[in-house]
Parts: sequence; structure tokens; C-alpha cells
Amino acid sequence: MRGGRKSTFEFILNVTIVIGIVLCITAYKLSHTFVPYLKQYRYLKDIRWRTGDILLFHSNPAINFVLSSVWSHVGLVIVPNTPNSQPFMLDITSFTHNPAVRPLLPILMKEFWTNTRLVAYRSIARPLDANIIASYLKTNKMMYNHHYWKVVFNRLFGSFFMRFDKTGKRTTFCSELIYDTLRYCGAVNDTDRYTPLPEDFFENGDKPVTLLDNSWSDTVMLKLRSTQCTNYILAEGS
Repeated sequence: MRGGRKSTFEFILNVTIVIGIVLCITAYKLSHTFVPYLKQYRYLKDIRWRTGDILLFHSNPAINFVLSSVWSHVGLVIVPNTPNSQPFMLDITSFTHNPAVRPLLPILMKEFWTNTRLVAYRSIARPLDANIIASYLKTNKMMYNHHYWKVVFNRLFGSFFMRFDKTGKRTTFCSELIYDTLRYCGAVNDTDRYTPLPEDFFENGDKPVTLLDNSWSDTVMLKLRSTQCTNYILAEGS
């Protein structure tokens, strides 16, 4: 009888310990998904976009949780080398399947319409050449592969266990695509062969991405004037 009580007690104790560990990990991850208080902000209408500007998105709670990060997505601004060109954004998602260069304004408008999503912005000091980026995308055909977890595992346990390889030459995800594009432009150290996460494009990220002979501004939140939103809605409906 005593043996039965002892085994029951040990079982309850083990379950309690496991639950405690899970709750601690969950609390840690959630604490790292809160959007930091950024004192600076810019109105969307006031921004002069440049090729090489960075956009950080707080838009996917699942990715935020897995990565223990505020930022779940990153995009690169591209402004064609022609007069009065409208800005575009380079990114890749599970919905686009391949690298996509899409008009920037509609993307941001959709994010602003959702109250739970936020967008931040980093301006590049000297713009990159949009033609070089176009050349890279033309010669490098890739598909989306959601392998953030491999990067996270390697960073946490790579020195103790087997490291996972990169997603592969033909597959990529958002932050890897942006970093490889910057490398092709000669904007980052070509010998720095690590795979960044979206948070690494934030100056306070785990392994912040830095540019060669160039720089990004500190991160600022983007805001939208109500009149700009109204005008956009009317234009979409016309």
C-alpha cells in the first residue's frame, strides 16, 4: 500500500514539474513577444522611401511565440530607378510561395486596418541599386520553406547537438531572402554565413544585421493619418 502511495506521489510530482517547466517556457516566450515601447514614430505620408529600407512586421502570433520575438516578418523596400516611381516591397511568405515584389502601400494599408498588427521602419542612409536586386531575383529562383525552427534550434543547442543545415539552395524564408539579397548587393559581409531571423533586422535583435559602409536608422513605428486611410478606401472602391 505504501509502495502504491509512493508511486502515485512521484507521478504527481513529475507531472507538476513538467507543467511548471512548460509554464516557465511559455511565460518566457510570451514576455519576448510584446512590442517594445518605441518613442519615435513616422507618419506614412511623410516618408521618402529608399531602396534598402527595412520593414518589420508584428503580425503572426504563432511565429512570435516560436521565435520568442516581437517581429514575425521582414520586408525590403525597392524603389525602381525611374522618375516618380512608387515603392515596392520584396518579401516571401507561405501565400506568395516565391519571392514577390509587390506595391508597398496596399500591403501597409491592410496591416493598419488590423488593430492587432504593427509595422516598424528603418531607413537606409544610402539607397541600394534596385537594378542589382532585380538581377538577383531574376537569376535565383526560390520557394518558401518555413524553417525558422532550425535556426532557433541551432542557436540554442548547436554547440551541444547536431546542427541542422540551411533550408537549401532552392528554398528560403523572409529574413534569409532579405539577407541573401543584401549580400548579393555587397551590402553585408559576404563571409558572414549565418541565417538571420526577422528580429535580427531590429537594432536590438539577438544577432543584429549590420551593413558595410552604410547604416540603417533606429527603428520607428509607422502611423497612418486618418485622411490617408479614407482616401485609400475611396480609391479602392472607385
